[in-house]
Amino acid sequence: MKKIPYIILTAFAVLCISCKPSLTPDEPKDPNTEVEVDPTPEPDPEPEKPNKTNVIYVLTSEGKISKSIDVRSATSFVFNGGYFSFYLGSMEGLSPEVVADGYEPREGESIIAAAVLNSFNGKKIVFKEEKLRYIFQTKIAGFSDMDASETAVSDDISQGWFILTVNKDELKATLEFEFTLTTGSTIKAKVESEYTPGGENENFVTLGDAYQRPLRVGFYDEPISEEFEPTLYIAVGEIEYGEDLPRTTYIGIAAASKLCDGKPHDIKECIGKGTLATMFYSIEGHIFWDIIDGQIIISKNENYDYEISMSGAHATDEEGESPNTLFEMYWSGKFKDINITKPINSELNFNGTIIPLKSAVIGTDGPVSHVYLCPSEGITTIEAAKADNSIVITVSSEKVFTNVGLSTDREHFSISYAGNTWDKNTLDTCSYIVHEHSEDTFHCQIASFSLKSGKTTLKLEYKGPLTITGPLQ
Repeated sequence: MKKIPYIILTAFAVLCISCKPSLTPDEPKDPNTEVEVDPTPEPDPEPEKPNKTNVIYVLTSEGKISKSIDVRSATSFVFNGGYFSFYLGSMEGLSPEVVADGYEPREGESIIAAAVLNSFNGKKIVFKEEKLRYIFQTKIAGFSDMDASETAVSDDISQGWFILTVNKDELKATLEFEFTLTTGSTIKAKVESEYTPGGENENFVTLGDAYQRPLRVGFYDEPISEEFEPTLYIAVGEIEYGEDLPRTTYIGIAAASKLCDGKPHDIKECIGKGTLATMFYSIEGHIFWDIIDGQIIISKNENYDYEISMSGAHATDEEGESPNTLFEMYWSGKFKDINITKPINSELNFNGTIIPLKSAVIGTDGPVSHVYLCPSEGITTIEAAKADNSIVITVSSEKVFTNVGLSTDREHFSISYAGNTWDKNTLDTCSYIVHEHSEDTFHCQIASFSLKSGKTTLKLEYKGPLTITGPLQ
């Protein structure tokens, strides 16, 4: 049985030889006869791959390109006191100046923007996972507007990420992103741009897993004793005067002069010896935090010029509800005199137009109060205030003489002027601050006015006469 395969192969070979066709001499070729050659078919073109730079690709759920948008301009620079930003669009001419003026895309145009703190430079940010501050916004033709931040991601986005890399030495920047929609489509791009230097800020503060902000300005006050350096305050807000510290988040440090040697010192040990006092005030929750341990390094460069870092530190709030929360910060720069006060101009700045404010009327209607700030003198009634083209601030009655942020009076807080009303639906941030008040004098301010979309400038401060009325009609 083992020889059968061999026999079959032998018989097959004989059969092949016996069936081989006989060869005949080649016939002479006619030189006038054209030889027909079968044409070689052209290969099917390979599908375009989404790997070109400076192109926005829209891919199907199968990964095929359904749409591509050429990026005709892009720009990168620092905005808002320390955030690296990147803007790209299908239009030409994007620049820091154009963006600062609030460019509004025309019909059919597309624009995408991203912004990160210095500590995120070159790092991958994953939507719905990153808890520290970032911004990513899109306005793409054919799609609804979408955005992502550490607090919220548009419902249209199921997942995504981006990397913003800024090379300050080579003055170059790159934005790479990819995000998937709930429909299954994917939008991605890698875009390069020149980087415009200026405004870089490596100063920051971190509290826990969800709070990181740039530190923008420092103030000094009198030392608490002869052995101490001036008391230092370092603020998150873009403020110019120390009197505005209560309306922003800040760090307070009182350190003995011997600690300013550029060497690391144990915070807990220094507090125990009475050579250091530190605290952190968070305006978001209106809570003071005590820094209780970790390491502090203070270098004094010259008068009122310090480099300060705290690392591996922890803080506990005054309520005792969040003990041992991670705290870190870094600052390098000069400090301003906290006792220099700003001149008070009672006026409204609305999109660059200055309107003097000369009267104030407050009317209460149950749980809600309305503050009317009027451009005319001698206004003492609600009816007259309404007829005077006044700006109206609405707050909860119990908070009408306190400091209120959008987050602390979300349901009632709003501002109305010139046919516009801005409230929780349109405002990104906004603060109403009362500096002082009496029966006939009122000093208030609107600050940090920022919209979720669009560009409107609104700054306000008022100090002058006040009339308080009964319920509104």
